[in-house]
Amino acid sequence: MSINCSAISPSLFESELFGYAKGSHNTAHNDFDGKIKLADNGTLFLDEIGKAPLNVQSKILTFLDEKKYNSVGSNVEKKVNTRIIFATNEDPLVLIR
Repeated sequence: MSINCSAISPSLFESELFGYAKGSHNTAHNDFDGKIKLADNGTLFLDEIGKAPLNVQSKILTFLDEKKYNSVGSNVEKKVNTRIIFATNEDPLVLIR
């Protein structure tokens, strides 16, 4: 499974990646599993990671460290076994400065 980070609206990025709980926003009539959950026991490829919102990048780092996450609007911690591969066309050294 893959995601082009530059093709997703910044306001929707967290929900696409981590999913959301029923009632977390106006159109959330059901729970939604994000891409991380859908890639459980597999690999998720995030292309153009430098285009992902910074707050989501920090949540991705937390996920990589703990292998746990919360869906948007949920206090329930979920644990998955998802490997994530990142790519970017930009110079990573320029991105971290």
